[in-house]
Amino acid sequence: GNKVVPKTKPELLAMWQAGKVSQVHPEPGRDIAHKHTNYDKWKTATDTYEAKYQLPYEPYFVADKNRMPRYDASFLGYGNDKTGH
Repeated sequence: GNKVVPKTKPELLAMWQAGKVSQVHPEPGRDIAHKHTNYDKWKTATDTYEAKYQLPYEPYFVADKNRMPRYDASFLGYGNDKTGH
């Protein structure tokens, strides 16, 4: 797999455009936890913006795992993919 972690939003967007990264489960019906993000707005935003929370929203965030604390083990198995490293 790809081990390159983008360090900036422009790097992430370039990887997205090149097909090197994608959202989890983009298929209709499986995208329920991620469809509340306005990706078109996010892609062009130069500042943070508010996303309206609706269950079962699971927003993404990208981080260098070497700089993050270990995940909370109480979430193991919840959401299917959020505790992977």
